[in-house]
Amino acid sequence: MILPRSFKNIVIVTAGILLPLLLPMSGLCQSEPIQVEEPAEMMEEVIVRGTKSLFELELESYRSENALYDLFNSINSNDDFDVHCYREAPIGSCIKQRVCKTNL
Repeated sequence: MILPRSFKNIVIVTAGILLPLLLPMSGLCQSEPIQVEEPAEMMEEVIVRGTKSLFELELESYRSENALYDLFNSINSNDDFDVHCYREAPIGSCIKQRVCKTNL
């Protein structure tokens, strides 16, 4: 098969550019298989038993969040940036969620 001279030049130039880029990558497939080491001893099991219910943890989280915002509001000089939290039902829902917004 006879190829035009310009096509031969394109193939040679393309091979000259791509071949040096692909040669280093050929060694990636020839690496030795990874060996998984067995643990020398068994891992210890740790069991943590909580004394508070999820409701108590959530309530404590809300109280600490309110304390943080109260501190921020007392330090903040611009009342437009004061943060207040309340419960509000999103549009299209009857289930209220906790929302914290600025006065803006």
